Amino acid sequence: ASKNGIVNGVGGGLFDPDASLTREQMAMMLYRFAGYLGSNTEKRADLSAYGDADAVSAFAQDAMAWAVAEGLVNGRSAAELGPKAGATRAELATILFRYAEKHGYRTDARLNGLELFYDEGYVSQYAYEALRWATAEGLIGGSAENSRLLLDPGGSATRAQVATILMRFVQNCRAEPA
Repeated sequence: ASKNGIVNGVGGGLFDPDASLTREQMAMMLYRFAGYLGSNTEKRADLSAYGDADAVSAFAQDAMAWAVAEGLVNGRSAAELGPKAGATRAELATILFRYAEKHGYRTDARLNGLELFYDEGYVSQYAYEALRWATAEGLIGGSAENSRLLLDPGGSATRAQVATILMRFVQNCRAEPA
């Protein structure tokens, strides 16, 4: 991911792989993944409707405006975009699922359900289908804790996890011919 310009360091010669990824950083990684490396896309949403739009970092302005315009990232509420908030694993799966659907990737793979995960009941309705797809495609897996398999949908995604998930997306997901 770093070699292909999708993930950069955080400054000071650090990559900070275990840091929680923010929503604006996730938008930036996907923006770069989509091919907008250092360029400006014409598809931009007006973020001023969100009361915290001024909190979007300068480096992420184009990426957030693109991700909102594409329908990949929604506000946390009608008035809050939450650019500095940690991106949860459920949000990550949902954003990737929306990207895959919008850009012609196959999204028909699904686990029968998420019953094999002990914390299935904590998966929000908006993310359920996306997580069924992401787990079936091998993008997101669970972790074992006290002999239970956990999905941790509300847990923060780290920079290293997101880089790994994007690598798996490239390896596992196929685009359908137009």
